[in-house]
Parts: sequence; C-alpha cells; structure tokens
Amino acid sequence: MMNRPVLLRGLNEESPAWGAYTREALRAAAGGLSVHVSDIPYNQKFGSTNGKDETLGAYIDEMSSHAMGDHPW
Repeated sequence: MMNRPVLLRGLNEESPAWGAYTREALRAAAGGLSVHVSDIPYNQKFGSTNGKDETLGAYIDEMSSHAMGDHPW
C-alpha cells in the first residue's frame, strides 16, 4: 500500500557513520556553542523569563546525568 510508514530495523547498523551520531561526537563538534534552553520553545517571545543561555556541552552534561537544575528541560 502506498503512503504507509515503514520501519526497517538493523538495516545499517554496521555503518561507520553511526559513530557520528553520539552525544560524545556532538559535544566534541559543537559543545562550545551557546544555546538558549527553556521549558517552552521561544520562551522570550511569549514573555517568559525562565530560560537560560549555556553551552551545548553543559546542556548535554545536564541531560546525560539527569541533573535538571532549576527546570525540567
């Protein structure tokens, strides 16, 4: 049937590209970039002040250790 989603499991598990899609690889490539983290997307446009700016590496560390800090991002 057409227009039906298909899920293929394990099709490309041996590809070396999978190493590029890890937290460690993301942290190494872009961990120093500044990101804005908030409980809703574009929080500042809606008048919310509960977001914060931090590095992507710090955010990855928080999420990896489940150290949510002040907000459950």
